[in-house]
Amino acid sequence: MIKWLEKKIDRIRASWAQIPNAPVISLLLVNFIPLFGVLFLRWSVFNILFLYWAENLVIGFYNVLRMIYWGMSDIGFMIAAVFTSFFFTFHYGAFCFGHGVFILALFGREGGGWAGTQTGTGAFGGFFDVVSPAIVVGILASMISHGMSFALNYIGRQEYKHLDLTQLMFAPYRRVMILHLVIIFGGGVTMAMGSPLGALVILVMLKTGMDMWGHLSERTRTMLKGEAVPVVSKLAEIYHHKGKFYNDKGW
Repeated sequence: MIKWLEKKIDRIRASWAQIPNAPVISLLLVNFIPLFGVLFLRWSVFNILFLYWAENLVIGFYNVLRMIYWGMSDIGFMIAAVFTSFFFTFHYGAFCFGHGVFILALFGREGGGWAGTQTGTGAFGGFFDVVSPAIVVGILASMISHGMSFALNYIGRQEYKHLDLTQLMFAPYRRVMILHLVIIFGGGVTMAMGSPLGALVILVMLKTGMDMWGHLSERTRTMLKGEAVPVVSKLAEIYHHKGKFYNDKGW
């Protein structure tokens, strides 16, 4: 199964080889969407931060796929990956929920209309208004961008071979926490200034730059790593220690 997927990804990579750094280009294009919203759709700080918050969910979704794919080479690893994925989904989901409530409570008074214009009322009143077609397009574009990185880098370049399950589980937290501490601080400063256009553009450019730094540093760390020793659950360890017994029994 895993070899079949790698062959399919290799074909995709071959077709994208004519475009150098396709994942980087897709990342830049995705970050152009909030810039477009600021310049032409009158997006507020809340509209921008809501889109960035939704990207957290996209990152978490692909991280679950990363862990599951990591475990596909072995039944013991798969058991470990499934249990870890369930724990990660619960823990990371709670983290994102708390983060979302914080953003809504602090910036939600600037909720949006059809294209993200300011028509919300109260901290939670603009929640459904802000999920506009423009925001949905941004979320879908984010899924495509992260999907390209997952397919071309994680699978195509076999980055999973240089990572263990513990590293995979905690990878999103570092990037998300550093990124959004800066973004929330920048958003607060922007609101304090009355959300001028220039400050909103700087906020978007700051996030774009940090995205690029996170993407490139992740690729660099992976390339510098040697073959990682997988960290697995006790069930997986038992499976490997008793592998000969299972094979003898035909299990």
